[in-house]
Amino acid sequence: MAPPLAAVSSSSPLFSPSSSCPIPRRHAPPRSVSFQTRRRSQAAASAAAAESSSSPLLEVRGLTASVKETGQQILAGVDLTIREGEIHAIMGKNGSGKSTLTKVLVGHPHYEVTGGTILFKGEDLVEMEPEERSLAGLFMSFQAPIEIPGVSNFDFLLMAVNARREKTGLPALGPLEFYSLVSPKIDALKMDPKFLDRNVNEGFSGDLALLDEIDSGLDVDALEDVANAVNGLLTPKNSVMMITHYQRLLDLIKPSYVHIMENGKIIKTGDSSLATHISEGIVIDDYPLLQYLLAVTTRLTLPPCQSSLDSMIPALISSVAPMGSRTLALGQQLFMLLLLLPRLFVNPVGARQCFWPGPSPEDAGCLSWRVMVEANNARGWRTVPSQCVGYVTGYMTRGQYLRDLAGVMEQASSYVDEVAADADGLDAWVFDVDDTCLSNLFYYEAKQFGAYDPLAFKDWASKRSCPAILPVLQLFTTLLDKGFTVFLLSGRDEESLGSCTAENLEAEGFSGYERLMMRTPEYRGQSSSLFKSAMRQQLVDAGYRIRGNVGDQWSDLQGDCVGDRVFKIPNPMYFVP
Repeated sequence: MAPPLAAVSSSSPLFSPSSSCPIPRRHAPPRSVSFQTRRRSQAAASAAAAESSSSPLLEVRGLTASVKETGQQILAGVDLTIREGEIHAIMGKNGSGKSTLTKVLVGHPHYEVTGGTILFKGEDLVEMEPEERSLAGLFMSFQAPIEIPGVSNFDFLLMAVNARREKTGLPALGPLEFYSLVSPKIDALKMDPKFLDRNVNEGFSGDLALLDEIDSGLDVDALEDVANAVNGLLTPKNSVMMITHYQRLLDLIKPSYVHIMENGKIIKTGDSSLATHISEGIVIDDYPLLQYLLAVTTRLTLPPCQSSLDSMIPALISSVAPMGSRTLALGQQLFMLLLLLPRLFVNPVGARQCFWPGPSPEDAGCLSWRVMVEANNARGWRTVPSQCVGYVTGYMTRGQYLRDLAGVMEQASSYVDEVAADADGLDAWVFDVDDTCLSNLFYYEAKQFGAYDPLAFKDWASKRSCPAILPVLQLFTTLLDKGFTVFLLSGRDEESLGSCTAENLEAEGFSGYERLMMRTPEYRGQSSSLFKSAMRQQLVDAGYRIRGNVGDQWSDLQGDCVGDRVFKIPNPMYFVP
């Protein structure tokens, strides 16, 4: 870790002295106070069948395929065998060919097979029309299904089921008979029966189901419902090939095999543990933040910065993976890597030139602006001044931000060593979430630190890919070990971002906190300062003693009941009133 800053006086504006609220001592909080409790969803039991000794259900050999209109090759020699009763997961970074593989299998007209073979139940799939493949027992659930206006899901599913029944020699079902068949399926998915009256989206039937990112856009509860429904449809005779980026789906639908795709090929195959290794960061090539980090480091043009960073990154990530007995998630490894990069350059002059401060002549004015931001003298600004965008990027990515952050955490750790948590469990700490626990640096840097865009930020946060800010995670863990009760307090909207925020926090190591408190409808439109004051007041009214409060915005740390001591995380990227 970068060396901490010099000790900062407790009278500094970065460290407010104490709460403005009296803190009553009680033995337990009253039951009348309610907060959103973080859900710990349990993985549903899955039915993975043993490998069959029968002939392959699907056998792909040397498959190559291109975009028909442009001739661009996407698949470059795929080999894959799926037998009855097996579940195969296909993983890999965006653009590796995962979705294209499924579309080629079902005969999507935008793609052309240019080589190799595809046998489905012993028959040449390439020679079949898409409807023939469907009747043969191949089904695909699209990531973004096309709506067909004027055709209801009920009518479409009835036609699809009867087409399959006709193919197998069974009599067609009438509407009433079909409703009796489909109704339990709707119940299993916990869907409103009115869904059947909507326009066509998707169905599910067949011997081999191809599921393309069915976890996309689903919260934890909805994902469990879908996974339970999929597991309920599995038999020793049918099989599943599913595409996903996330371990969470594979915790619910256990794969027999996991395949990693890259550049149009399957480059690695293993059991379900392979997916766990990917999520823990052992396979580093499939994570988009790595590409961002490479972009940041390679665009530094001063000679001391050109030290084969590309070749050093994998070794550095491996070297920082262990932290005690736990393995860091990849987002955490990248953050740790940013901590280490400034120390790669032992030449003080080279380090200063590469990382901080930059040589730009306007840096002096931007430094003054940043000091005003951190001192809370600059208020109400909407964007980083245009002349300071490069300065802020350099501050956040070239080492100084991390050194400043390390200094704040050093002060917080020293304070923690001076106080002790009572056995009644009422000594509490409050942490903000965005850019305190989880970093949004990659999102804001891509936007040139522009004004807050609620829709774009919602899309970013919904991806659940915000990496942990490791020094804060270390403080968080220390507090739990010392017996403090920790609350996470976020201005994010609870209805739209509650589940994905909790899941992101869990994935990045923030587990064991008491509650995640988020903005509910009655607080929409209210300033962050007023909202967070109200939430902290509820904690104090419940008997909690707020010993510490950590946030990146002054609105996290001002108002009522701020706690015995506050710690301001540096953040010149945006301002929240």
